[in-house]
Amino acid sequence: KGYVLRGQGHSDSKAVAVYNYIDQFQTLKKQVLRLPNDDAGNRQFRQRSLAPFGWIYKTSGVKPILFNRWFIEFADTVLITEGEKDAVTVTELALQGRNGMAFGTTSGGADSWNPVLAKDLRCRRVVILPDNDEAGKRYADEVEESLRAEGIEYRRASFHGTGAKDVTEYMETHSTEDLVRLIGVDWVRVPDGGTLFAPCNESAMMAGRSLACASIGV
Repeated sequence: KGYVLRGQGHSDSKAVAVYNYIDQFQTLKKQVLRLPNDDAGNRQFRQRSLAPFGWIYKTSGVKPILFNRWFIEFADTVLITEGEKDAVTVTELALQGRNGMAFGTTSGGADSWNPVLAKDLRCRRVVILPDNDEAGKRYADEVEESLRAEGIEYRRASFHGTGAKDVTEYMETHSTEDLVRLIGVDWVRVPDGGTLFAPCNESAMMAGRSLACASIGV
């Protein structure tokens, strides 16, 4: 039970997105498949891992792993989101950290964080980009606690007051420069490596980044 041979027809062929979890050795450890929403509009996901003869639709034997784990090997700054779609969104922006690339990652949904994952983020700066709801707050709190335990430098940004639930929604109505300023211009840079000035006005602060102004002494 739970096995499907490669190439056989299956409801997973309806998946609207497939997210590969690849470890630091470039080994595919599992996949998360996003399926069409159900009739009530709820999101649906399935997870699977590889067995010698095909996919097994459970991941109980897979150790906790971050999405985009392979990319983190080359990251200067890591942006943690709630869900793979948002991690892809921020990765595709090609943001720069202080001295290198910035990549998006996640452990999955709001209840998926495991403190052991913080160990893979040592020697990097971390930006937490949680969803703008109670589940997102709980997720961010758990991530923060594990980062502090590992002595990892981090910053938490908020989409409160922006009209967006998450970073993907935010980018539908905002620019890359807006996101950089939301996070903090002292933490991330635009793709060409340029450094922006902080927006030290009331509307920018209401968008969640008063810290950016404080950091440059305004």
